[in-house]
Parts: sequence; C-alpha cells; structure tokens
Amino acid sequence: ICRLWNVMRRSVISYLMVVLFLVLSGFMAGAQDKDSLMLHFRLNESRLDPSYMDNEHHLSMMTEMFKQGIVERITVTVSSSPDGPLWLNTRLSDKRHQSIVSLLKDIIPEEKLFMTVIPENWEGLINKITTRYFDDDKEEILQILKDSTISDDTRQKRLQALSDGRTWDFIKYHFLPELRYSAITYYYRKPLVRPIPAPVRKAY
Repeated sequence: ICRLWNVMRRSVISYLMVVLFLVLSGFMAGAQDKDSLMLHFRLNESRLDPSYMDNEHHLSMMTEMFKQGIVERITVTVSSSPDGPLWLNTRLSDKRHQSIVSLLKDIIPEEKLFMTVIPENWEGLINKITTRYFDDDKEEILQILKDSTISDDTRQKRLQALSDGRTWDFIKYHFLPELRYSAITYYYRKPLVRPIPAPVRKAY
C-alpha cells in the first residue's frame, strides 16, 4: 500500500508540475505588450493624406501591429496646432477625431477605443521650444507661452510680433506641423495557444 501511495504521490506531483509549467508558459505568451505610432494631418485638413510626412510608413506599421495579437484597447490622442482661432481648431479637432474613429472602427469595438482631443496644443509647443529652439529670444517666447493671464489670441499675436514676424515664421514652419497629429497606442496580448508545427515528412 505504501509503495502504491508513493507512486500515486509522485504521479500527482509530476502532473501538478506539468500543469504549473503550462500555466506559466501561457501567462508569458499572453503578456500584454504595446506599440505606438503617429499620423499627421495637413494644415486645416481632417482627412489623412498617406503621402504627407511619414503617414504612409506609419499606416503600413499599423497594419502590421494589428497582426501581433489580441486587441486589448487602443488609446488615441488627436492634436491640433495652436495657430488660428479656437473655434476653428475645435471644429477641426472634432473632424480629425471622427477621421481616426472611421479608420479604426473595423479593427476594434468602440468600447475599447479611448480618445483624447487637444484643440490647441500649447503644451506641445512649449515642449518643442524648450527642447529644440536655441535663438536669443527663447526665454521671451517661453514667457509668453506660459503666461496664464492672457488669452490664446493675445498669446499668438505677441508671438507673431517677435523679431518682425521671423520668430513666428520659424515656429510655423518647423514646429506647428508636428502638432497636427494623431498619436495611436495599441495594447495587445499575444495568443495563448501557439500553433502546433506540422509533422516533418520524410523524403523517400
């Protein structure tokens, strides 16, 4: 009886170890991962142009991303540059939002799609001036951008007046196009069940 019990105990332990190994393997295979990309919009446009900036490459990347595993959720931040009147940028941001929703609606259910809209991305412009602008009027620009006592229209007019308009032209050419974007982050899980390789046939 003791011998039988020891055999059974070893069998149970072996079985539990196999189960534990399979569970851990499945957990690792199903670990959540993520990828990100950015699409850009032309000035005053809500339609995505594949030929603009790196859109064609990133759209191709997105197609590959969606093949990686099971979609958990997608977060999207739609941004518009801060030039122009607020009412126009708000309307433009809403249209860009709908454009991205239309792009993703066949890929993921709406309840797994989380959207953030930034009608005027002043914070993004502050970051670009801080990290990538090195002319003498940098501190003056940042002071205007961070002044919470003035309206955004006044802020833009003061920026446009710097250096007879040359500073604004530089900002408009180098930084504002980068703030008209849709940043997409795709969270997914790789399949728990891996395909079983086909048996290798012997060559006769």
